[in-house]
Amino acid sequence: RGDARVESLVAPLACARSSACVLAERAFNRRLEELVTDLAERVDAVLLGQFSMATALNRLQATCPVPVLSGPHSSANKLKDLLSVPAWPGLND
Repeated sequence: RGDARVESLVAPLACARSSACVLAERAFNRRLEELVTDLAERVDAVLLGQFSMATALNRLQATCPVPVLSGPHSSANKLKDLLSVPAWPGLND
């Protein structure tokens, strides 16, 4: 369709997996849920484009009124599918 529109939302979180970071990640996920819920009023779907957001995917899918997709999950699933296909006929027979 010619009427597609993209709206970007940047939510940075860059820290190592420490106990302080786990607490920060929980706060990040709560804030991300607030932002995505607000964004959902203006969009048809939400795409999480960063690995740092992937931990919030299940919760966002359960609470957001529009579909929530994850670029990292989609990429990993596609790669898994590609790697499970034999390179040569009969290879896995």
